[in-house]
Amino acid sequence: MNKVLKLSLGLLVMVTSMTSGYANTITKNDNEKGKIEVTLTLEDVKAGQLVLIKDMSGLTIYKEAIKKAGVYNNTFNLKSLPDGAYYFEHIKDYQVKMIPFTVKYKKATVYRANEKVFFKPVVRTENNMIYLTQLALDKKDLKVSIYYTDKFGFESELVLSETIKDTVNIERIYGLSANKKGEYKVVLSTNGEEFVEYFNL
Repeated sequence: MNKVLKLSLGLLVMVTSMTSGYANTITKNDNEKGKIEVTLTLEDVKAGQLVLIKDMSGLTIYKEAIKKAGVYNNTFNLKSLPDGAYYFEHIKDYQVKMIPFTVKYKKATVYRANEKVFFKPVVRTENNMIYLTQLALDKKDLKVSIYYTDKFGFESELVLSETIKDTVNIERIYGLSANKKGEYKVVLSTNGEEFVEYFNL
């Protein structure tokens, strides 16, 4: 008998939705075919957004770019995953949603109570200025590292590093020397994730 229970993950900006909690077991445990299937449905997606599966160390096991806007619907066969803890990750323009699940004894369990949404840090540049903003409702640390590589492509140099702590509305402006022409890399680490931006001066 073919049973696939769909987990509907409405992508809501409302942070309060993250607290409605219970565990959902969503499996197709077919011993003959050796399948452990989970159907992931995401509403209001845009082309180019990413869906990933990661283990708890942050290692990416699966990565897919969404091809068309609307509703994303995909069935994953998780039989190749060893027993352990994992999470789906939906990366939007300014948000990341993490949906944890476990694989154990040929069953996949998704923990709705532990879903987490956080806002990505946003970087923009103008002339020799870097503008950084992030809404960090959970006040997680944000580590900022800025690297410089000169126009000849020599080894990168760390020109700035700081960790911003216990701040909800992060706003920073970094001024760079107008005389240091070349490529800059901004590495932003928060919530166990790393975001990288490149620009030239």
